[in-house]
Amino acid sequence: MFRKFKSYLIVRIKAFLNRLFDERIAQISNRYNLSCDGTFIFSESSGIGVGSNIIIPKDTELYLGEGVYIGRNVEIGPSHRIEIGDYTSVQDRTIILGDVTIGRYCTFVANISISSGNQV
Repeated sequence: MFRKFKSYLIVRIKAFLNRLFDERIAQISNRYNLSCDGTFIFSESSGIGVGSNIIIPKDTELYLGEGVYIGRNVEIGPSHRIEIGDYTSVQDRTIILGDVTIGRYCTFVANISISSGNQV
């Protein structure tokens, strides 16, 4: 099942994500930074690690497919849309910026930067 947020107050989103973590529905850390003025679509089987910074500006979208793992201290910032396909693993300290589409069953090692070159 997917959850979708669009222009909610960040407090409501974090409270909802923390509830999912507490109920073990999604493996989302309760120690991350999320700023969402755009749209955040994620699967309940997705995981977000400790210290990650996810910034979704107005009129942008972040999509996490089924079973996506976002490691610790990862930074994600779409300029229009970032899509991460099912069962993809993004390891610690990775940076993803711009308009990026990542397919299914991908694995990204730690400490890499991925960019479309279209950052705002």
